[in-house]
Amino acid sequence: MSAKLNKRFLTNPIAFAGALPLVIEVTPGDTILKARGTHNVVASASRVVYWDINLDDTGQYHRVTIKSQWQGGYVPGYWLPWKVNDTNKITLVDKRRHKTGGTPLAFFTAQLTGCSIVVQGNRMTPTVYHTNARDSTFGGTEPTRKAHRAAIQEARLSRFDPPKRGGGEEIIVHAREYMSDAHPDVALRLAQQYQLVNIDPDEVLSRTEAGMTFGVLNTIQGWKFYLHRYLFLVSAGVQGAVRTWQGLGCQAIDPNGVGRPVRSRGGHGTTEIGASGRTLLAHVDDAIVAYTKRWHFNQSDQTAHALGVLRRIRTRGYLYLLSVVHYYLGLDDAPVQGVGAPLSTSSEFYADLRGQYERWLSG
Repeated sequence: MSAKLNKRFLTNPIAFAGALPLVIEVTPGDTILKARGTHNVVASASRVVYWDINLDDTGQYHRVTIKSQWQGGYVPGYWLPWKVNDTNKITLVDKRRHKTGGTPLAFFTAQLTGCSIVVQGNRMTPTVYHTNARDSTFGGTEPTRKAHRAAIQEARLSRFDPPKRGGGEEIIVHAREYMSDAHPDVALRLAQQYQLVNIDPDEVLSRTEAGMTFGVLNTIQGWKFYLHRYLFLVSAGVQGAVRTWQGLGCQAIDPNGVGRPVRSRGGHGTTEIGASGRTLLAHVDDAIVAYTKRWHFNQSDQTAHALGVLRRIRTRGYLYLLSVVHYYLGLDDAPVQGVGAPLSTSSEFYADLRGQYERWLSG
């Protein structure tokens, strides 16, 4: 039965993931990660894994099992795990000496509940990042906090070199693409989901909304990547807890599907996290204008230095500017040397810059 399911998945992944949730339940625990300073790389010996799809005993979802070693019926593929507050990277190139099972035909990431996925490079040998910022905190509403974590994850891309193997645009998928509580209209979105599964919200005991990304290889056209969303509810029933799985759709990750370009061939992003239509640079300019309109007798050397840096880096691109803003607000490490110290939280310019950053996030 699993051979038929594996084939159906590879033949039409959107239809397959759209019919029932596709859930990774078993993963290899021996993936070798090599530290590269700003991120971790999946070692060549750990890139290729072996996967198999089965219908769960409840009949509500498809279960994906991934193993390090080949066994009969399993199909070669690639696996990218996650790491808390860090970034893992894999390039989809098979360096096995013995191609057991044939060509790797699929790629999987771990479940997504706030992480970002980045795909870069050419379609035949792309590179994928799985980046996490779980402990990066910021005030405000839950959508604002989710947007902030996404911004931290995105800004760190400025520290990674463009793909060595070349290719087109760099596409990123954020929590806003797959989690309802990353949006201001979360109440409406949740109500629609409960209506979809015909469950009274008052009976819900626990709720997990997640995404997962996977890729499928066409040996002629190359890799195509997808974002799949699903919902898992535990609710109170007459005879005890009721477990309900519900698929929430599957879409291609490309400029015409989900995800968006971050670094194009020119090196600059085309769209930003904030949805207000105003760029981060415009918000930074507003912070500088608001600060300079006031008369300052006690401007610190660090505030003066930060103002100078922010005025000079206008042409460095959105990702670099975002990294510097995070640093000055004490939200992340310095992206490069020469930016001075973080702003004091008691300074007026810190308040101006933080206020504009939050407006940009919640736009």
